[in-house]
Amino acid sequence: QLRARGVRIYPDDRVSFRNVTFYVGKVPIFWWPYLYQPLDQSFSYLIAPAYLSSWGPSLLGQITFPIGEKITSTVKLDYRSRRGVALGFDSDVTYGKDDNSLAKFSTYYLQDQNPDLNRTSLPRKGTPTSRYRFSLQDRTYITDAIEATVDVTKLSDGFLLQDFFPSEFRINPEPDNIVALTKTSPFYTLTAYGPFPFNT
Repeated sequence: QLRARGVRIYPDDRVSFRNVTFYVGKVPIFWWPYLYQPLDQSFSYLIAPAYLSSWGPSLLGQITFPIGEKITSTVKLDYRSRRGVALGFDSDVTYGKDDNSLAKFSTYYLQDQNPDLNRTSLPRKGTPTSRYRFSLQDRTYITDAIEATVDVTKLSDGFLLQDFFPSEFRINPEPDNIVALTKTSPFYTLTAYGPFPFNT
């Protein structure tokens, strides 16, 4: 459930909440200083059972909601019987002229109870118990012809995607970390970019 210290209702438009706490049972899990809810939209939530040999019986849950007119966020709360509890927060923000620019922010954290456990036959040693992911993807239109792109991902270790995001791992096992600037015209496209090693 969500509990708010203050609520303001704008008839036929929206509801705003101040000092909002998300509870699971009686345990506070997450806090927001402000939430925004259009009356023509609703909170969405998903609770999905899952099982992998390296996870054990699991429940994956998420709640998606708007914070403002241009910000959509998702809180993730996962429980894996062999790994423990994991918490994540994702957010999509549109901004700039005509809302053409977009930023995607994603985090995920767990204190892994079995960090060396995996679905392959290859042994592991030394995987950290504090495991996390931080990623930012941003595309900013500086002008109609100049675009800046940022795509960075920081991982606690090289096995995180393989262990907890297997569908992403199959497509892109080692995410690039790139900052780029692109100039376009009817006659050419010019891009300057700089990759850098963010994960070791």
